[in-house]
Amino acid sequence: MQHFDNNSISSHFALGTLKSAARMGVDIGSLLKDSNLDGRLLGNQKFRLTPAQFGSLARLSWERGDDEFMACAERPARYGTFSLFAREAVRAENLLEVYKHLCRFYRLVNESLSLTLSVDNSKATLEMSLSKPELDPDYLLRDFLLLLWHRFPSWLIGRRIHLFEAQMTGPKPPHADEYRLIFPCPVSYESSANRLIFEVEALKAPIVQNLETLRDHLRSAPLQWFTRQEYLPVFTRRVRDIMGHMEFVEIDMESVAHQLNMTVRTLRRKLDDEGTGFQDIKDELRRDSALHLLNQSSLSIQRISQQLGFSETAAFTRSFKKWTGQTPRAFRAGTK
Repeated sequence: MQHFDNNSISSHFALGTLKSAARMGVDIGSLLKDSNLDGRLLGNQKFRLTPAQFGSLARLSWERGDDEFMACAERPARYGTFSLFAREAVRAENLLEVYKHLCRFYRLVNESLSLTLSVDNSKATLEMSLSKPELDPDYLLRDFLLLLWHRFPSWLIGRRIHLFEAQMTGPKPPHADEYRLIFPCPVSYESSANRLIFEVEALKAPIVQNLETLRDHLRSAPLQWFTRQEYLPVFTRRVRDIMGHMEFVEIDMESVAHQLNMTVRTLRRKLDDEGTGFQDIKDELRRDSALHLLNQSSLSIQRISQQLGFSETAAFTRSFKKWTGQTPRAFRAGTK
């Protein structure tokens, strides 16, 4: 079972987004309300958000501020700029074409950043420089763009691109511990530019997505960029999707197998073949739902326990501590 940090986001990024939204003239009160966030909790530096909450906050900030660069660059990137890039990227033949298109596209539409790709026999390097980095003092835009230039291309080829190193300009920031969750590689500082150094072999990988899957992807953007990337096998994904539309108290193997038009025995065998189990999938969904619900301070822990299908609050507390190392009450308070 994964540690909860892999499924949550530091309040640092939420506070940075709110500061940017304020600079853009966005109504912060309605932004918090529509993102299902309690502003009082965000003041706690140890407080963590679910990807769904932060994804909603970021998307609403971009929409209402009409700037995907979040007022952190010399010129705004109007809402929809990335979608325009993505619709051409998904038509590319391979990842090399995607990264070439990325560098060309942003050079044409916004001089606030410069992107270059260099390739040698052992590695590929994507380099990014902001024209006015002083407008991004909390590194909100830098962190987000570097994450995006890794995760979206990974989605396009259907597998995670292996990173060798991420290099950052400037000193090591206070939130540097979060980078182990964002970039699965060593991170260095005081570099002359921001760089992602990755496997050169990935550039040959064909694009496996299409315009139809891209439409679904963009509808939920940027949520999937902030979640742990998973390339789940077919039946694991189908079972997870079905469970996601059911009440937890209704979830059992017979019901899911019926929706898949197969026997329980066949479903169990297919999940075994994919290296997972029915209860594992259910527990992961419960854990992610628990994180989301605990961040909604109006819900009592007892009520959350009931919604997750636990017969008693003590059973929920034991499971949550096994998943995260904390009790629900401690997690909600943002303390260790």
